[in-house]
Amino acid sequence: MKLIKIAAVSCFAASTLAMPAFAADPIPGAEDGFAPYGDPVEGWNVFIDAERQACLIERTDDFGHAVQIGLTKNKKHAYIGVFTLADVDIKNKQKVEIDINGFVFDGKARGMKSKDLQGDYKGAYFVIKDDNMANAIMQEGTLTAFPKKTKQPVKVDLTGVSAAVEAARTCTDGIAS
Repeated sequence: MKLIKIAAVSCFAASTLAMPAFAADPIPGAEDGFAPYGDPVEGWNVFIDAERQACLIERTDDFGHAVQIGLTKNKKHAYIGVFTLADVDIKNKQKVEIDINGFVFDGKARGMKSKDLQGDYKGAYFVIKDDNMANAIMQEGTLTAFPKKTKQPVKVDLTGVSAAVEAARTCTDGIAS
């Protein structure tokens, strides 16, 4: 069953390379609002993003970190957002590294604040560009995100993410019906 989940997310993430993210940008903007969906799933909250007709998952921890992972209605894009209350300065399009259980992925951040998070959270969204990254996320464990230049690590626990992604997928399918 876990292999099926990994394969589904891998195909989902691989399709992000084929679709440009111009008009239907999958990454939530500051004006987006999220509505709760159901009960938390293994420590993750599921939200409906009504504007994009898609669902996302979010988890916060006691260290002032938060992570969001979202799917679009047509399942052609995925993103992950990493946020912290720490004093980090992540710029839009800044090169960053994300380490997931020892696998390092390079990318460009879309630095911004998340509207849904209360407080002074700062961070960035990253488009999930390859199936290896999706596979690493689904293996759970620890995600460490940090800007290449400042090396200020932000570590988040991914325990329960597989079940939460499935809940978000079910939520998104329900919106689409």
